[in-house]
Amino acid sequence: MLERSLAVHRSWAIDGARQRAGGLAALACDRSQWPRAAHLLHEATEIRAALSIPVPPCEFPLLRRTRAALSAAKMSRTHECGG
Repeated sequence: MLERSLAVHRSWAIDGARQRAGGLAALACDRSQWPRAAHLLHEATEIRAALSIPVPPCEFPLLRRTRAALSAAKMSRTHECGG
């Protein structure tokens, strides 16, 4: 349902797309879909920058959790590869 919502919001409400992309990034982290999570988080960040809007306070916890999960996954992959 979030996927369909993101597609609709991309076409008519760019900030709504940002919100859905951020939510989908968190969901992708929960499913260990790291490339997808990183892409969606990047998309949300780019939209926010284009609109020159700050992160709403209510979104901070989810954003921090998503970034931390991506960072931990990156560190884990680095150690697995001997880097």
